[in-house]
Amino acid sequence: MRHCIFLFLVFLTLPLHAQRSLTRDLDPTQAMQQRGSGFDTTTVSKTNVPEGIYSWQVDSRFGDVRPVPFDTVPHGFQNVDCTDGPTGHYNFTGNAGAPRISRLFAEQGTSMLHEPFIFLQPYNFFVRGTAGVRYTNTRSPFTNISYHKNGNKQNGEDRITALFAVNAGKRFGMGFHIDYLYGRGYYQAQSTAHLDGNLYASYRGERYEMHLAAGHIYLKNRENGGIESDEYVNRPETFPTKYGTADMPILLDKAWNRLSCNSLFLTHKYHLGYWREQSAPADSTRLVAVADTTRTDSSQLRGMEEFVPVSSIVHTFRIDDASRRFMCNAGGGQATNTYFGAFYLPGDSANDLTEMLRVQNTLALTLNEGFSRRMKAGLRIFGRHDFRRYALPNEQRRMQHTTENYMALGAQIIKQQGHWLHYNLLGEMLTTGSKWGEFNVEGDLSLVIPLRRHRSYGDTVRISVDGFVRNQRPSFYYRHYHGRNAWWDHNNLNDVLQTRVQGILQWGGTRITAALENVQHYTYLAETLLPVDVTDGVTTYSHAVGVRQAGHNVQMISVTAAQDLAWRILHWDNEVTWQTTTDGDITPLPALNVYSNLYVLFRFARVLRTEIGVDMRYFTRYKAPTYVPIVGQYAVQDASQAVTLGNYPIVNAYANFHLKRTRFYVRASHINFKAGAGNPFLVPHQPLNRLTIHFGLSWNFIN
Repeated sequence: MRHCIFLFLVFLTLPLHAQRSLTRDLDPTQAMQQRGSGFDTTTVSKTNVPEGIYSWQVDSRFGDVRPVPFDTVPHGFQNVDCTDGPTGHYNFTGNAGAPRISRLFAEQGTSMLHEPFIFLQPYNFFVRGTAGVRYTNTRSPFTNISYHKNGNKQNGEDRITALFAVNAGKRFGMGFHIDYLYGRGYYQAQSTAHLDGNLYASYRGERYEMHLAAGHIYLKNRENGGIESDEYVNRPETFPTKYGTADMPILLDKAWNRLSCNSLFLTHKYHLGYWREQSAPADSTRLVAVADTTRTDSSQLRGMEEFVPVSSIVHTFRIDDASRRFMCNAGGGQATNTYFGAFYLPGDSANDLTEMLRVQNTLALTLNEGFSRRMKAGLRIFGRHDFRRYALPNEQRRMQHTTENYMALGAQIIKQQGHWLHYNLLGEMLTTGSKWGEFNVEGDLSLVIPLRRHRSYGDTVRISVDGFVRNQRPSFYYRHYHGRNAWWDHNNLNDVLQTRVQGILQWGGTRITAALENVQHYTYLAETLLPVDVTDGVTTYSHAVGVRQAGHNVQMISVTAAQDLAWRILHWDNEVTWQTTTDGDITPLPALNVYSNLYVLFRFARVLRTEIGVDMRYFTRYKAPTYVPIVGQYAVQDASQAVTLGNYPIVNAYANFHLKRTRFYVRASHINFKAGAGNPFLVPHQPLNRLTIHFGLSWNFIN
């Protein structure tokens, strides 16, 4: 922790001398450049945005700019540090930063091929990486410090994040983001210790644009395998001993999953185009005429012209060096005897290591939208090379390497300018050189219909549709994995054909989302349990895991309705999701998922924005996926020993405040917990924390 604070202070002081003043409004040439890159400044809300700072993300393929709201919105701040998500969509093993999986199939990932290192996926609550960097443009140095706290030195959770942004001139911005989380855990052997940091820089000129990010991720998750019996939580009166959370017997004691990833991302583009006269207001007509006729003052002339990018050459480069190690030392719990159901390597301790190196290059040529009146949409052709090298141990525990090369050729048509219609359609064909047939077609369309303003409804209707059709090879780790207690080589897995369509209708405080997905040859992990011992009425099982592939199509449908209601200071936000699947045994989904938030919103002494309320998370009973420490992934439960979870509300009470540049909250989580009542589990045999008190603080500094 001391090292993290020291690095933060060093990074904080380095760029201060480079800061220069920046006008609040972008100059005309930069505004035109942003529109040519898909940056629509009209979509950036100025509400709650710190003075003079704007943020955006870039597309990982082509570096297209997408504005994102700066994270200073006070509403919902009390849930920003919830591992189960701000509206409780995710199951997780209980501790802060623990592995998680969404209960909504639309959030469970869309492409195994695009995730060559699947071990980071369960940590998407914490991991930002270079793909999630928010680039900034700021008038003056900007710093944000956020701190979240829960519990004490024995079982509590701490998280500190720091963001620093600075500009050197109007076009060059840089900064860093660092995030450190330490969850000691209320149950035995359940701690987490995570670090995610990145440095970034951007330059956005008339002809040249560049976005650069470098990041490091380190995750350490101690595994306890769950408690020996759910009855310790559900029926504590049946045991002669009253167990506290730190006293309950667990299945694993000295086991850890450790992940590390170093990343470098660079996307840059060069624009070819011409200068044209900038449209001017009526009172400047004479000045334009003078500039047009004399053309003797180049600075005056350039000030009255704007650059029009006709075409762009784009290059994107990324490199990821990742590793994952599972360790289980001799001694403690069942780690050396009955927990593991299969052994493929000798030894009384596990030390499984796998490594991945990915180097990706994309080259694209774009004919930009809007350089003439006839060019209503942009056109792009591209090629990509993806080099991947994996390392796994062989039977002699020596690391053996497997290399894969992917080539992709594709085209895209995109329309981002305009106020009411935007669309994007991309198609690409992939090959390993010897294997053909993999492809990806994806697209989206958004339509904004303006309506006459009414006091009870919004003034616009927004309709958006997106979807894809993908035929892709399962990820490498679904085809190959080598470890002491899990081992497979599936060279003959079929390609996965995945089709999804999703539509969203938004009108004022109402939002309706519908999604349909069909998967052929669905590929998944499945757990195997075998009973090995019965002691004092408690049955213990050995654990194994493997890959399976469905021989039939699987369809999933979901409809989500969200409605925000308000009457004076009283507010009620609701979200309900209904789902169904044609095969609940391999794609388990709860039929209903509900989030409800009832609160009062007012200002105290006219300056302190105050929210006081209570929210609830609820889902119907289903056979939730189980967490498998051996591979650090979620898997389908063994059908013979499957347990159902759900039909148990989780209620939190909170007070959330905002004063000028400071946000802070106090939250009581799981206030409805009662020993022996309900079924307080999100993951099989991994109980939730009992009533806990949290507080958080976020402070913006603008120099």
